Amino acid sequence: VDNLTGLVIPAEIVTYEVVSILRFNSGHGEDKILIFGNTGRMHTLRRVEHIFMDGTIKTRPSITSQLFAIHGHFKDKVLPILFGLPLDRTQESYTKSLEGVQKCLHSELQPYTIMTDFELAT
Repeated sequence: VDNLTGLVIPAEIVTYEVVSILRFNSGHGEDKILIFGNTGRMHTLRRVEHIFMDGTIKTRPSITSQLFAIHGHFKDKVLPILFGLPLDRTQESYTKSLEGVQKCLHSELQPYTIMTDFELAT
């Protein structure tokens, strides 16, 4: 597979301890976005006061343009919660990624702050 568009994930590998870790799949096509996370951490994210989001283009699977991570500050610790694989680094992909996170959490986020440094590709 050369890019995220052609990636098909078999059902038997999207589970961990019989629980699905694939939380969002935007579907097929050029704007495909996948978001992964486990149930326990997603429940934690609903209760955090501060959310930190960042993307990296250096440390990522070669089939996508970046990996983004969402962390939450909970009980004096910053915990990794969700990881996403957007196809590209456009504003549309960032928006769709955040909408995917909202769908994962059923819009139950109520943090005091959300900190991010997403930058559009030049």
